[in-house]
Amino acid sequence: VIQPIAEIAAVCRSHGVLVHTDAVQAVGKMPVSFQQLGVDAMTVTAHKCGGPVGIGALVVRHNCPLVPILYGGEQQQGLRPGTEPLALAVGMEVAFELAVRDLVQNVEHMRILQEQFETRLRSAIPDILIHGCHSPRLPQTTCIAIPGIENQLLLTALDSEGVQCSIGSACSSGSAEPSPTLLAMGLPRELVRSSLRFSFGPETTSQELETAAEIIGAIVKRLRDRHNYMA
Repeated sequence: VIQPIAEIAAVCRSHGVLVHTDAVQAVGKMPVSFQQLGVDAMTVTAHKCGGPVGIGALVVRHNCPLVPILYGGEQQQGLRPGTEPLALAVGMEVAFELAVRDLVQNVEHMRILQEQFETRLRSAIPDILIHGCHSPRLPQTTCIAIPGIENQLLLTALDSEGVQCSIGSACSSGSAEPSPTLLAMGLPRELVRSSLRFSFGPETTSQELETAAEIIGAIVKRLRDRHNYMA
């Protein structure tokens, strides 16, 4: 779900509060303007739009006060010591250039895939819940809940059939706790524990998602039959 960052930043600015936004999921999936957002700092990363893993950037307003958390060399204006990974930085630059260049066609492609995927899932699993489907959201992810089936059980079954998904963000993948984001949205804990997230990109094909939806539907039916689930 897309948050109103510009409006939040304006309110914070009126009270003298600094604002940082994590924009790693947004770059390449929607127009992103540091100036228009009005934030003081913004994080971006290369691998979210096809660039190399291990490189990111912190975009900072010119008069925003920064204090280093590491000390040593004077690289990066004395804010982060250590030899800069130039090859990764160049890869990040190219990834961002391509993401901006191809933004419109990539977003349209992923939006079509998202709609097709969710339509197929609703057909295969009538009681499926698609989180955020009535809110502004990014085109490259679909987050669902399948009542009565623990997400970890479904995750394992899907993995054995070659369908990759997650039960949370990458930064919390090692946590057994339910998604704090979904809990904050007011969803019941048991429904959060039945939630999975699927991601796709510009290279994903319609046939791949068609196959994935068929596998998901078949596995859900098998698991429900095994546990005598009554929808």
